[in-house]
Amino acid sequence: MLILINFHKRNQAIVTLTAVKPESRFGKIIFRGNKVKKFLEKDITKENWINGGFFVCNKEIFKFLNKKNTILESDTLSFLAKKNNLAAYKHKNFWYCMDTLRDKRYLNKIWYSKKAPWKIWNEK
Repeated sequence: MLILINFHKRNQAIVTLTAVKPESRFGKIIFRGNKVKKFLEKDITKENWINGGFFVCNKEIFKFLNKKNTILESDTLSFLAKKNNLAAYKHKNFWYCMDTLRDKRYLNKIWYSKKAPWKIWNEK
């Protein structure tokens, strides 16, 4: 987290989001008409960065959250990006989304195997 905060301070943005490259669950198909030009099995070499859901914000962010139904991503972050006030830290270590029961089971399996890459503390 300290790396993210320091990155935010250096880049002098109102918001810094954590960009991640999720592991692809599916291969990609590149078409030419109705024919497959290329099949890419779980290609992670492309620029497919997404919002990883971790943010560092300056107090100024509250100026942009004044509407009753403000949606952070589509309203505020899009606006700040247009104004050059949104930075993105490219996190290149482990990240995995937990949106579904399948995701939860996968992450629990890693945790219980004692090989969780996000566990960086020692228990006493």
